[in-house]
Amino acid sequence: MNIVVEDWEKMEDPGGTLFVSMPTILDKSIAPPDRHIFHAFTPDWCHFYDNLSPKEYKQLKESKADKIIARLESALDLPNLGSSISFREVGTPRTHRRFLNRIDGSYGPIPSRPPLGMLGMPMNTTSIQNLYCVGDSTFPGQGVNAVAFSGMSCAHRVAVDIGFEDKLPILDNGIKSILNTIRDNFA
Repeated sequence: MNIVVEDWEKMEDPGGTLFVSMPTILDKSIAPPDRHIFHAFTPDWCHFYDNLSPKEYKQLKESKADKIIARLESALDLPNLGSSISFREVGTPRTHRRFLNRIDGSYGPIPSRPPLGMLGMPMNTTSIQNLYCVGDSTFPGQGVNAVAFSGMSCAHRVAVDIGFEDKLPILDNGIKSILNTIRDNFA
């Protein structure tokens, strides 16, 4: 995962930060030979995409994607990236709201009422015995790395519960243990 910030004064603005991952660096088998997969996104607000005609929406979406690609070409020194793309899928907060049922199209779980942020997210367990949660709506949240960690920690939790693996306090005690460990070791 790379994070691109060209102007720190605009870091929190819509489009101010560019997040990029390239999973084919780790696993070339997920793309055709001599091809790569880029996943790039910037924070944005859903209301920018509301009340547009289908034509206006498509134009805005494509324009934003073109700007992201131009930033990738410049920031990551990838000239001709745009002309090398054979398939491109463009999503917006409106896309996330419609197809992922995200409040205001948020990318990942940001609750709109307290408790806010990751502290209110479940680790992997539920109040129902033998029912586990995994994915971007559980701690540690959205993104490839976070979801992979969620899957790993859930697999560990299941293995401990069925007796295949020993407990690991930092995973087994959930977010409070993680925060305490961070505080104890880095404060």
